[in-house]
Order: sequence, then C-alpha cells, then structure tokens
Amino acid sequence: MAVTHPGRTVPADGSQGGHRVSSQRSRATNDPRYLPGATGQRAQDRRRRDLVGAFLDACGGLDVCSPLTILAIKRAAELTTAAEEARARVLNGDNNAAALDCLVKLEGEARRATRALGIKVDSAKPRAPVRALGPLRARLQEEQRKAEAEAQRVASTAAAAEPEVA
Repeated sequence: MAVTHPGRTVPADGSQGGHRVSSQRSRATNDPRYLPGATGQRAQDRRRRDLVGAFLDACGGLDVCSPLTILAIKRAAELTTAAEEARARVLNGDNNAAALDCLVKLEGEARRATRALGIKVDSAKPRAPVRALGPLRARLQEEQRKAEAEAQRVASTAAAAEPEVA
C-alpha cells in the first residue's frame, strides 16, 4: 500500500518512485521555456525560448519528454544560443584568439548537446539524385552526330540542286 505525503505518493516499500505534483515543483521544471532571472525582453532570451520550443516539438512534445530529457533540451538550447551570440561577436570584428577559442568550444558543445537529443533533421525538400556525366555526355555526342549528318545531307542536297556549268 502506498503512503501519501503532501504533494506526492511514496510506494509502501519506501522507494522514492512517486512523482511530485506540478504545484510543488519549481517553475523551471514545469515550464522548460522559463529562465530564472530573465525578463524575456532580450533577443537572446527569446531565441532560447524559440529553440526550447523547437527541440521540444522535435522530441515529441512536453507530455512525452521526461524531466531529464527536458533538462537536456534546455541545455542544448542555451548552448546553441550562446554559440550563436559568440559567432555574431566574431563576425562583427571581435577576432582575438580568446573569442575564436570560445566560439570553437561553444560550437562543439552545442553540437554535441543537440546531437545527444537524437533529433533527426529532415530536409524540407528531397534533393534529386546526382546523375553521372556519362549519360549526358552520350546524349550530347548523339546530338552532335545528328547535327553533322543533317549538315552533310543539306550539303549533298544543295550540291545536287546546283545546275552544272559547262
């Protein structure tokens, strides 16, 4: 029989398998888009919220994701946002060695964090397969032979149509 504590149910065996209700969890746990201390007015905050939403959607939604997956999503969004900001600083002229080193490290961490989510990126439009040049070359050579044969036929017809001068 389970023992009920305020806000959670603990199994009778004493394990901590019960989950707390959302009213007794932190706001950051209940809302992955929430960032403590952020007003949400900065472009970086909005970008992070957008990335959290996109990653959540790609992972199946908030109802499907476990709390640890949500934590990984937040981490990936935060690292991606930081990497984008570092890239913008470098592209705007901050090309010292420390800024470049920071950019490389942030890009790598963001890539690994995003890859850890297991999100498959599907292109919006499937690309046509690249064809070899062999068939194209053969078609062009065939067209060239036809054009030469037509030129010879026209030349022989024109020579036959000319009156003989005696």
